[in-house]
Amino acid sequence: MYVIHTLGQSAGWASAIFAVNAFMVLTCEMALNHAMLELSRRISLLIGYACATVGFVLMGFGAHQTWLLLVATAVWTVGEMIVYPVMPDHISAITPDRLKVRNMGFYTAHFNLGVVLAPLIFLPLVQALGPVASWSLVGGVLLVGLVTTAVISNSPRIWGPEKVQAPPAPAPAPALATQ
Repeated sequence: MYVIHTLGQSAGWASAIFAVNAFMVLTCEMALNHAMLELSRRISLLIGYACATVGFVLMGFGAHQTWLLLVATAVWTVGEMIVYPVMPDHISAITPDRLKVRNMGFYTAHFNLGVVLAPLIFLPLVQALGPVASWSLVGGVLLVGLVTTAVISNSPRIWGPEKVQAPPAPAPAPALATQ
C-alpha cells in the first residue's frame, strides 16, 4: 500500500520489495541464524534492532530515491531474521518452567497483534506526517527497543542468565557398506 498508493510507484516496485525480502529469507536466514549461534542473546538483539532501525528509517528516504526501498528492505530483513528467533529464545530462557507456555502465548499474541495493527496505524500516519517522518518514527520506536535492551541487559537480575550456545557438531559421515 505504501509503495503504490503513498509513493505512487508501480506495482513492479512493490513486487521487487517482496522479492528482496523473500530471496533473503530463503537464502540467508538459516546461514545467518547458524552464524549467530556463538553470540549472546544480548548482542544478537542489539545487532538485530540496529539493522531494523536503520532499515526502517531508510524506507522513508525511499520516497526520494525509490531504489533505497530495496536496500532498506534488505537491511530491515536482516534485522528481522536476527530478532525473530532470538526473542522467543530469550523469553523462554528467563521464564520459569511453569509459566513458559503462558509467556510464549503472550509474546505470540502481541507479535501477531502488532502485525495486524501496524499497517492500520501507519497508513494514516504517513498521510499526516509524510514518509520520512513516519518511517523515522518507526525507526525511533525500534531505537528505543535497542537502547532499552542495551540498558536492561547489563543487569543480570533483570535480564536473566546469558548463555552462549556452542554451534552443533557436524553429523558424522555415513559408513560405507563393504561387501
